[in-house]
Amino acid sequence: MFDLDSSIEQWRRQMMAAGVKNPELIDELESHLRDDVEHRMSEGAGAAQAFEEAARRLGPGIDLHREFQNAKLNDPNLMKQKLRYFLAITAALAIGVGLILPEIAKWRAQEPLAASNVTLCLVGMVIVAFGVACATRGLVTALKNRHKA
Repeated sequence: MFDLDSSIEQWRRQMMAAGVKNPELIDELESHLRDDVEHRMSEGAGAAQAFEEAARRLGPGIDLHREFQNAKLNDPNLMKQKLRYFLAITAALAIGVGLILPEIAKWRAQEPLAASNVTLCLVGMVIVAFGVACATRGLVTALKNRHKA
């Protein structure tokens, strides 16, 4: 005899195996699946047939995973966040370089550097190093996400 709950548990495992790992998302999909099964059964379909049709209508897990990944990559809020991140890194690099270059110019002109000038140069180097580290992290993350999609 057909067991709807057991079939839904198996369906959930299939979704997770296909890459749909977010529990809230799977719960939402399950809710839609159950609603569709209920609707089909109220129209006279048997439980097994209603489940099969509802699951087929939702689609295979790999297709759902791909759709959610595409939606995530095209999210306008995510794009705004990435743009702010990029602008913050650019600003940090510009500030750091702006602190370093005048001190290098003085050093090249063989002018004596005061301790405060050396400190500014060191602060600039730290800011540039931080900006480069953040940019590298962002690039690595973007490449990993591109590879997953």
